[in-house]
Amino acid sequence: MESILNGVPANIYHSLIKHNPDPIFILDRNGFVIEINRAVESIFGYRPEDVIGKRCELANGQIYDFSGFSSYEITTHNKNGQTLHLQVKTLPMFEDNGN
Repeated sequence: MESILNGVPANIYHSLIKHNPDPIFILDRNGFVIEINRAVESIFGYRPEDVIGKRCELANGQIYDFSGFSSYEITTHNKNGQTLHLQVKTLPMFEDNGN
């Protein structure tokens, strides 16, 4: 089993993301969604096939800078049009080689 940090199995990290009650979007360096957790579907109403491979646009089509740690509030809507007021936090994660 592949390890990603200090010998901890990768499936432990995957489980932390998958079962987190907060919505988690994992993006590539260009802001495209490569994975989401279950909370994204329950809160936003979007299934993985709705968002994976698409640019992450959380509020009114505005694209945010996800390259560094930041925290901000946004107002957006879920798939059914319900207004959501959210606290968004971004945290860049890098591989051992810096990518």
